[in-house]
Amino acid sequence: VVQAVETRTMGAEYMVEALNMKYDYLEQAHAPPMQIVAPALINMKETKAVPGLLKHLMDHETPIENLAYILTALEKLGDKSIVKTLEKFITWYHADTSFLGHEDVLATAASLLLKFSEKEAAQKFIIAMRQDLQTLVQLKAKLREVLDPDAVAKERAERKAKEEAEAKAKADEERK
Repeated sequence: VVQAVETRTMGAEYMVEALNMKYDYLEQAHAPPMQIVAPALINMKETKAVPGLLKHLMDHETPIENLAYILTALEKLGDKSIVKTLEKFITWYHADTSFLGHEDVLATAASLLLKFSEKEAAQKFIIAMRQDLQTLVQLKAKLREVLDPDAVAKERAERKAKEEAEAKAKADEERK
């Protein structure tokens, strides 16, 4: 069933309408399963879903696990109109400890800022988030990677080469 929904090419209006569903404890209502809905919307190239996806992105009741699906759909379906909401999302949650272990979600939102916003403005915003003393430590590292992926990749390669050289030297030493 999941695969059938994800690969649908018809019924986009029902998927968009499903985005109007919201979690409500008292009403026993559940939000739509984003792991199914978001890929289906991407497959249908349904840009009308963007406002609903943004609502779920900003809804504090949206499970963190669903945010990656939402951001993937926004990457494929969004445009510059999502920039202000992405900035608000990052601003609201950059210091939120409920994102510990999920900093990649916020970093993905920052990378979408670079994609859809004017580059200089996005870089300035991301730098400000990195410099904020309240920003989660791991998020700061991930934001650095968003800003300069080549430098981070080079550092990782150098660190790996150094560790391999040290391991080889240790193994050679033990053989003596």
